[in-house]
Amino acid sequence: MSPKLTIPNPRSLKTPAQTPERSDEELITWKASIHRDTSRTPRPSINSLLVMAFLFMVFVLQGYMTFPLPDLVTLWLHLEKGETLQTLTEPIMYTFQIPVCLFIGALLGVVPGTLSILIYILLGLFFAPLFASGGGLHYLSEPGFGYFIGMFAGTLVCAKVMNTVYKPPQSPLLSWAKLLLNSAFSVLTVHAIGIAGLLLLMLFGIQTLPDVTHWATHLSASPILYDFAATLTLFGLVRPLRYLLWAIIY
Repeated sequence: MSPKLTIPNPRSLKTPAQTPERSDEELITWKASIHRDTSRTPRPSINSLLVMAFLFMVFVLQGYMTFPLPDLVTLWLHLEKGETLQTLTEPIMYTFQIPVCLFIGALLGVVPGTLSILIYILLGLFFAPLFASGGGLHYLSEPGFGYFIGMFAGTLVCAKVMNTVYKPPQSPLLSWAKLLLNSAFSVLTVHAIGIAGLLLLMLFGIQTLPDVTHWATHLSASPILYDFAATLTLFGLVRPLRYLLWAIIY
């Protein structure tokens, strides 16, 4: 029987920069341990910053890309009234910005994830019209601004939880259960804070109750199931992508 290959805990190994005398064999073992440890977040490096910048650009572009999807809430209301499928309303124009934002935090960790959305908010408010409807300080009174704050909080939540999903030893079933709960809780965090922002606008007289109801339906009730499904799908890609990216980053 061939001897069992034992891979040391990567957290117990110093980086090559800390030990320049490390042999080639030890360096290979160190990189292999990093490559297999998908529970860790990337260390700061040029490569990790490039990955973060690329995902940030994808996140920004998602704000301008919309996809027509069935409005499940309106469809359900029509069916409850006994109406036929021929009475379907126009589809919602869905954007993957919330799932992509949460995915960045889940993949890269707390600091890169929250930093990405924070940079996005600051650039949109003070420097460039990055938001779908433009930019500037007046966007603070827009119905969708509270959802950006929700993305920041949701990214913080999902990144912290994701650090525990792949920590051994635990069964794949437990890992997927944690992914499911993390997806649901992160998406709910975004929408809860977004709706709270709408209520705050109503409190200051910027929005009326009918306006708040309209925007809560348009921004939360209609797309939330799509947000959850897309987020869970992207979270399922976190581990294989870490296998690929960690070999490059480290």
